[in-house]
Amino acid sequence: MQGIEGFYDSDVGDYAAETVETLRSIGAHRTAEILLELNHAFSGGAPDHDRERRRVQLDELRAQQSAPLDDYEQQLRAAVDELDGLPERYLFAHQHKFSSDA
Repeated sequence: MQGIEGFYDSDVGDYAAETVETLRSIGAHRTAEILLELNHAFSGGAPDHDRERRRVQLDELRAQQSAPLDDYEQQLRAAVDELDGLPERYLFAHQHKFSSDA
């Protein structure tokens, strides 16, 4: 399982809300907004931190909105260019935080 479903079905999905903030902090604003919108599509307005409950939510979401999940997947694939080189640019811009002199 890959893509959106793989993200939410894995341990990483435990941190779906935090992932939005992390993406913003490194400058991946477009990707963060897509993920935020997708998080809000889950029942209760957010994916559960518990993996089994999140799987149930994902099944419900898939049953209700099959096409929109595909739309989100396409939006995230289109936003992948935004991610190219971001870690390196972030490290360069914040090298003082990673210096042994800090």
